[in-house]
Amino acid sequence: PRRGDDLLMRMQITLEEAVFGADKEIDVNHTEACSHCNGTGSETKKLVHCQRCGGSGQMRQMSQTVFGQFVRMSTCTECHGRGRVPEKKCTACRGSGHTQVHRKVAVHIPAGIETGMRLRMEGFGEAGDYGAPNGDLFIEVQVRPHPRFRRSGDDLETDIEVSPAQAVVGSTVEVETIDKKKVELVIPPGIQYNTALKIPGEGVRRRGR
Repeated sequence: PRRGDDLLMRMQITLEEAVFGADKEIDVNHTEACSHCNGTGSETKKLVHCQRCGGSGQMRQMSQTVFGQFVRMSTCTECHGRGRVPEKKCTACRGSGHTQVHRKVAVHIPAGIETGMRLRMEGFGEAGDYGAPNGDLFIEVQVRPHPRFRRSGDDLETDIEVSPAQAVVGSTVEVETIDKKKVELVIPPGIQYNTALKIPGEGVRRRGR
């Protein structure tokens, strides 16, 4: 039995959600095992040997050429290689064993996630063959640009403007962090344009730090 296919979807999140983590709910359309026939494709929930291939799942075609006899093997078109077919086709899924469903899935966005990273939701992909597991759902995250902050690894960068007098004699300015907290930043005397000053512990949260 063949495992179900994986699904990939993309999700956009804010920089705040990437920094602190978040719990979101997404809509997923995928196939699941038919509840009416338990994924068998059979109204009676029973499978019988395919009459066309004799249960082997393969078709044999023999041909005679000047070089001898050749046998060509191909997947059975009746049972699609399974070797068994529904005793009576399910009226709900028409014998496929699968139905299309719409689900809401809760997703946890871990703190520190970056654009391009993927989250794996096990078992939320497409349904597999009868007796095989479902595929997985992969969510690729894209972090939207922020109007005030830029991300550089685990650090956040922002710009503040000071007057020439403040730059010469130094001063104290109030900076709003990404979680709306007000922090005082000391501007040392004689500071130059484009100098970076650090506020410890106000960057990206990762692994609880």
